[in-house]
Amino acid sequence: MEVFEGTKLWIQGLAERSNDLDKRSRDRLRSAFFDIRNRAGHLTAEIPRALPSLTVHDLSHIDALWEMGDLVVGDELLDSDVSFITPSEAFVLGLAFLLHDLAHSRTAIPFSDDELRTTTEYRDIIAQLLSDQLGRPVSKNEIQSADTNTHDLALGLYLRANHAVLAAQLPLSRWNDGDGSDHFLIQDEEIRRSFGEIAGKIAASHWITTAELPSIFSTTMGAPGWLPPQWSCDPLKLACIIRCADAIHLDTRRAPAFLRALPSCR
Repeated sequence: MEVFEGTKLWIQGLAERSNDLDKRSRDRLRSAFFDIRNRAGHLTAEIPRALPSLTVHDLSHIDALWEMGDLVVGDELLDSDVSFITPSEAFVLGLAFLLHDLAHSRTAIPFSDDELRTTTEYRDIIAQLLSDQLGRPVSKNEIQSADTNTHDLALGLYLRANHAVLAAQLPLSRWNDGDGSDHFLIQDEEIRRSFGEIAGKIAASHWITTAELPSIFSTTMGAPGWLPPQWSCDPLKLACIIRCADAIHLDTRRAPAFLRALPSCR
């Protein structure tokens, strides 16, 4: 049993329960979540390669957001006789937790190195790095011939600046294994179509201002036809939870003392 399975948000939404009239639907969402979590774990392992000095962004941080979410919502709402979160909301929130920092790796960029290096934003980053090193403006030829170390630094800066936008694309992104088979973060097509886009938007929303949230998430989503009709989803509520939960996760799981002591992380 994972630690987050003991949180009130999980228990209210997706935990197994006795005499569950909606067992099949709840089991389907819970099984899909664990499959997505396993796939996300592979992507989080790629993050330190691009951003070695970043605080911990693996599954330990992601799982801890369920605990932080409990703190944000509070016992008064989570212990109420009226359920605070529907199973659909718990699934989408959990998916947004998984997605929100997942794009801090090269695997999240949906185009080749050559294509990336022709974008204006990436070339601007290279130009700024070289200009800082040389103490003067740089030429197009110098940008074009930047060394590997400069490109490594530029990739990290690009990912940091764009990880939220890229995260929004991940639920619908596909990866090909080279043998002609396509793989998705959300393998269940019906679930991917129903919840992938909104989960991506909620994940990305942790990087925008709070003033923008009400206009982006202005309506409650009804449950898809394959789920109980009362399992609606309030994206604004979930967007508020994820940004607060992420902001307050400041314990040693996020920034272990030993990790901070390593030269590459200073």
